[in-house]
Amino acid sequence: MSFLMIENSGVCPPEGFTMLGVSSKRGDCDAIGQFGSGNKHGINILLRGGIQFRIFCGVNELEFETKPAKMGNHIYNEVWYRFGGGRKNKLSWALEYGSLDWGEEIPMAMREFVSNALDAVGGNAKNVRFAIVDEPAPRKRVTRVFVELTPEVGEFYNRIGERFLHFSTTQKDEEGIIVKDSPSHCRVYRKGVYVNTIKETSLFDYNFGEDVDIDESRNMSEWTIKFAIMRYIAKAPKKVIQTVLQYTKNEIDTLETSIESGSFYLHMRKYIGVWQEAYRELFGEALIMSREQALLAEHATRKGYSLTPLPSGLYDALKENGFPTMLDKLESFNDSGQQVLPPTEVAQATLKRVWGWIVELELTNGKECPPLKCFRQIMQNESETMGYYKDGTVFMNVEYDGNDQTMLEELSHHITGATDNSRDFQDYAFRLATEVCKIVM
Repeated sequence: MSFLMIENSGVCPPEGFTMLGVSSKRGDCDAIGQFGSGNKHGINILLRGGIQFRIFCGVNELEFETKPAKMGNHIYNEVWYRFGGGRKNKLSWALEYGSLDWGEEIPMAMREFVSNALDAVGGNAKNVRFAIVDEPAPRKRVTRVFVELTPEVGEFYNRIGERFLHFSTTQKDEEGIIVKDSPSHCRVYRKGVYVNTIKETSLFDYNFGEDVDIDESRNMSEWTIKFAIMRYIAKAPKKVIQTVLQYTKNEIDTLETSIESGSFYLHMRKYIGVWQEAYRELFGEALIMSREQALLAEHATRKGYSLTPLPSGLYDALKENGFPTMLDKLESFNDSGQQVLPPTEVAQATLKRVWGWIVELELTNGKECPPLKCFRQIMQNESETMGYYKDGTVFMNVEYDGNDQTMLEELSHHITGATDNSRDFQDYAFRLATEVCKIVM
């Protein structure tokens, strides 16, 4: 039988494999481990899977076995160990510990043994050695873990550079952002250790640090990964930012170009000078625009402006950080891409009529009749806007400038200062309805 040997310099005390919750690396931001459970989970996985293994702490062997036990009517398996040929000792965990989250996934066990070997040598991969051997044997002043060379263990070893960046010779890391030759599925690492793959296409792979959390199964959720990507892209070096901008210009969607987090602009703010320099080198003085504003682009290009269309998340972040936008130059258009117009005669008559009703009902709350404007919907949205109230002004769609209901709704916003679904707005609507009913009855 052949074994894969994982060896690191220094002798691990037996408690590193037998004492649950004890970790000499907790609080060490450079260490991979922190929970004090990795080696123990690894041992349990091998025991559950019937995989042969041997562990040597220096010249002393650490042996493990299981024994059936009973708690009430429940049958479980105790885990026992013996160190250096001494007496057998029962451990404080059962074989079933970790079976729901860790199962029998051999690569997870191997990951823990390699991670602990790296931590033992301060992350210096040169002091961790792998070998395929037929006869496990101890050696002074080193720790050795031998695991039966099953197909899964062999595959893990053959792809060690993909699972641990410490052993990779081809990866280029730009402050946690790993440059790759072409867009592909996103591989995610934490402190150099592979933790997940996002099936969506990404421009880069990522090596997160202490600032991104994992659970005790060493897993990282997709939401956590995407939020961390947003933060890492916000503070990225210039050439990384330029790669992202170039792909957005080409309308190729990736994880990086499709960031939608509302806090993107806040994370970007501290580094906005780098973003401005990266943008100017690529696009000069071109104005940014959202792809959703494509129908407005003709108006801007007729005026001689160059444009850079961007996905909405990136557009919003740059706009909030002062990048000049297409709409800044199209004074007759608002930020929703609507062409703002003077009020039509019909709209003015509608305002006068509906405001008169409110005055008669004595429900103006002391407010004066607001100014009125019209707009024409240029951008094609999922729904059509009939009217809205903004910055003290009522806006009416020219297609619905005689619509009393829309006018009444927007005037109600003006009077209450409340939004559609607020309690204040609902209370006012019921008061209005009550006063109308009194007149009708």
